[in-house]
Amino acid sequence: MPVGICKLCLKEKDLRKSHYIPAALYPTKRQKSATVIRGVAVSGPTRHLKEYLLCCDCEAKLAENGESEVLRWLAPKAKRFTLGERLKLALPRKEFPDASRFAAYEIGIDAAKFAYFTLSVVWRGAVQAWGLPDGTRTTRLDLGPYEETVRKFLARETGFPYDVVAVVVLVCSDPEARSLWIIPCQDEEAGCENFRFIARGVLFRVLLGPNIPAFFRDASCLSPVQAIAYGDCSRRVKQDLPNVLQAPVGW
Repeated sequence: MPVGICKLCLKEKDLRKSHYIPAALYPTKRQKSATVIRGVAVSGPTRHLKEYLLCCDCEAKLAENGESEVLRWLAPKAKRFTLGERLKLALPRKEFPDASRFAAYEIGIDAAKFAYFTLSVVWRGAVQAWGLPDGTRTTRLDLGPYEETVRKFLARETGFPYDVVAVVVLVCSDPEARSLWIIPCQDEEAGCENFRFIARGVLFRVLLGPNIPAFFRDASCLSPVQAIAYGDCSRRVKQDLPNVLQAPVGW
């Protein structure tokens, strides 16, 4: 293992090859699924996106504080999508035209760990350009003046930055979303920087900035009701990531 500066603790240590998207979310050889990279769906197994990024202790920190819990619900090797099934039968707190909103604590979901996981994936995309199967590299996401704020939270040096971050989790009812993951993308929405990615049936979003609208604060999984939503994501994917669902994939 090479020695270098760990991007999370900022200490010089032996570095491990870290995953951008967790290894458990990749399809196995027998699965008919897709990975979406730069808006193009790649059917079946693909080379894992890995770089020397973190030390062993920080890898364990990301797993303990979010990744292990989220992957328990999302790993594609599970025969059933328990998270989607639970929300489909639960009683919503609010209903909207294309989604229903639930309280995470009422259905046994650890909202804090979902928020931590979401931020950790977006942060990985900001601090590293990742090598892609086609030989190119990702464009680093831009967290602006809040990159250090997010790092300190993930390193457990500070608490969650409620004043500038909202994390929204939407569990997808459409089966296509369960069959893919998409590397995070970024644009501007409602006066905030908006980051989003889909991972095995869940749309994760981070809104970043000092002027997050009240609607998104209420929809955050770290709002007082620990909101988590359930609805059809196909429109969102088509709108935000053109040509994804239209690409030739083997669902």
